[in-house]
Amino acid sequence: MPRNNAVNIDLDLENTPTGHVLIADGAGGAAFQSPPGGEGSPVGSILLFGDSNAPTGFLVCDGASYATASYPELHNVIGYTYGGSGANFNVPNISHANGTYMIKYENIALNSSFEELKSHNNFTGSGRVQRTNAIQTTDNTTTDILTEAINDNTSVWFSVRVIARYENTGTEKNFWFQATGGVRRNNGSGATLIGTAFGAQDDEGSPGYSVTIDTNGNSLRIRVTGGATETVNWAATIEYQGISLST
Repeated sequence: MPRNNAVNIDLDLENTPTGHVLIADGAGGAAFQSPPGGEGSPVGSILLFGDSNAPTGFLVCDGASYATASYPELHNVIGYTYGGSGANFNVPNISHANGTYMIKYENIALNSSFEELKSHNNFTGSGRVQRTNAIQTTDNTTTDILTEAINDNTSVWFSVRVIARYENTGTEKNFWFQATGGVRRNNGSGATLIGTAFGAQDDEGSPGYSVTIDTNGNSLRIRVTGGATETVNWAATIEYQGISLST
């Protein structure tokens, strides 16, 4: 179809399931369908949704600022194109009278669920989501390795695994950590841990490394501390599953 041809499409937003995407059929029509998951669409893809709430893996294109540590895959794609600098970047600001534009911020692992499962009229449960990040520390300054934004009126179960390794001229140090816990947000308040995360850790070579799990604003935060004069390689993975009340 030539680009200058206009097409009129009737959008039934009231009866469109939450999180569906408007997809053209190549013949002058379009329909709302479930969004492509996994590797189906690349990070940075912008899609028009028939609902104002972003499903797992997407952010609303409202020009908001986000921490680069929270959405490293998206930041690697769009950088500071839409604003921001240093530790924060902006998503594009795009509006539409008949829907909401969303931008994809991560690729869901193949063994994870991209779907949001409607379990009851009053709440939504998410499938399991997995995200990984890697950093390098050069001193004992406590550093964020993963942050995860928590939606309002949501409770989340999470599991964190961290591995660290240092090697230099025959000296080797290794460290691992794992923990499970819960975090919540209620009525516009900040994120709060549900009780205390519990887990285990061990090491080889007495490195003295550590991992801290806490909250910062509306986010769950995973922080690591390495050796004072050591270049330490870290990798961390978080898995989580949440339940959100309908508003």
